[in-house]
Amino acid sequence: MRFLKFDSKPIARAAFAPWLSPQAVEIPSSIGTVAVDVVGVIQRPTGEMLDSPDGPVPVLAPVPGYHINLSERIPELQQYEIEPPAIPDRVFAGSENPAPPAWPRFFGNQKLDLFTQAEQLAVVTATMTDPVVKLLYDRLLGSAYLTYEDAETEQGLAMLVDKGLLTTGRKAEIVAAMQPLDRQGVA
Repeated sequence: MRFLKFDSKPIARAAFAPWLSPQAVEIPSSIGTVAVDVVGVIQRPTGEMLDSPDGPVPVLAPVPGYHINLSERIPELQQYEIEPPAIPDRVFAGSENPAPPAWPRFFGNQKLDLFTQAEQLAVVTATMTDPVVKLLYDRLLGSAYLTYEDAETEQGLAMLVDKGLLTTGRKAEIVAAMQPLDRQGVA
């Protein structure tokens, strides 16, 4: 499998021009025996959440580039090939299964070190009057490790924002630090 990245859709279309018929509107789904998958613009979570009627939803931001996958190399398009991502957004049926993301795990004091001292003190103070914060804090301290792979982590961070104990900006920074290594720094 080959992964292509173009600066924009028009540049991708121009690169595929030799395989477009005069009436073609879109990039072809195959070139000879090579399958073509137009992924387009890839979106990644920023770490921020928006409230919706169905509950919180992640805010997404585009990854730079216009992306197309090929089942095999096409020599004329080789200049657009990029290194295969550790965890591709899409693969062809029958492709080798990519490894699941390696979510970092934070043990012991590493769990607390994700937060500033002021944030830690604000949470500890809130545990004295708010049983929900107390339960969250006790679950954090009692857990073997903290990972963003666990949905409870997002719920807990969102609750801290709702209670004014964490800003949305700081929450986004914490979420970014907890992403799999291949996705850190990607908007």
